Amino acid sequence: METSLITPIFTLLGTLIGGLVTFAINRQQFKHQIKALNEEHKTEFMAETTARHFLSHEFNKP
Repeated sequence: METSLITPIFTLLGTLIGGLVTFAINRQQFKHQIKALNEEHKTEFMAETTARHFLSHEFNKP
């Protein structure tokens, strides 16, 4: 291959790999932050889950 083609190809390849690594790290951080927020507001989430459970039930009418 010619030198003028090798440089842009490797630049593009490096950008793609760097983007994938950044995406993976950000995804992992986001999951960790969501888990931490769930633990921080655990009682609120439990109350909301319980309320949704009881509100979603259909009551049998006589």
